[in-house]
Order: sequence, then C-alpha cells, then structure tokens
Amino acid sequence: MNTNLLAYDIVLIAIKKRGAVVDKNKVKVIQGKVTDYTQFGFILLAVSVFLYIGILIPSEGVHSLQTNLLMGATVLFLILSFYFFRKVIKYKQMLNSEEQQ
Repeated sequence: MNTNLLAYDIVLIAIKKRGAVVDKNKVKVIQGKVTDYTQFGFILLAVSVFLYIGILIPSEGVHSLQTNLLMGATVLFLILSFYFFRKVIKYKQMLNSEEQQ
C-alpha cells in the first residue's frame, strides 16, 4: 500500500512538471507569433504606404485601371496589417493571462 501511494505521487509530480514544460513551450510559441505578426503588420503597412504614394504622384499615361489596382492593393494590405495587429493584441492578452496564473 505504501509503494502504491509513492508511485502515485511520482506520477502526479511528473504530470505537474510536464505541464510546466508545456506551459513554457506554449509561452515561447506565443511570443514567437507575437514577434512574427508584428513584423508582418509593419511590413504590410510600409508596403501600403509606398503603394499609396505611387497613387499620389501624378504621372501621365497611367490608366484608371492601374490606379484602381494600386488603390485596391493598398486597401488590401491595410486590412491585412490591421488583421495581424489585432492578432498581436489577442496573443499578448493570452500571454498576460498565462503570467497571471
């Protein structure tokens, strides 16, 4: 009976330790996602600014189709940038809740 309790305690300790390792790995993965999504957001924001500047610069011989394509790409990149920044906020909130536990 004493050895069964000892084995049970060892298993519980191993599960608790494994849970801590999983939590550390989970935090590392989330931190990596925060970094990546932040970089994606800033890159898309910068590209959209350059595309918008390309629309503002007057040039002769540019058809309205080209201007509309540039404007569409600008809006698309801004939406994607906003999406990635929203994901960063969500993952940072997850990190804060992990740290509080």
